[in-house]
Amino acid sequence: MTGYPVILERDTNGTFRVEVVDIPEANAVGEDEADALRNAVEAIETALEMYAEQRRPIPPPSTPKNGQATVHRPPATRVAG
Repeated sequence: MTGYPVILERDTNGTFRVEVVDIPEANAVGEDEADALRNAVEAIETALEMYAEQRRPIPPPSTPKNGQATVHRPPATRVAG
């Protein structure tokens, strides 16, 4: 399965922030890139739980740009989506 493309940037305070391109409600922060990407998995899970509660369709991952990082949604949400 293709992961969700993300925008991963260093923030002004030295941490890293992640925005999930296809799920605007899923944003995360971390002390380093790996931490931010791990936290993005949790953000995706939380956003998709909200989508399910609201009976909204789960957006499919778009095609990442060349070299763009991706994050896979957690296995527990794969059944629901």
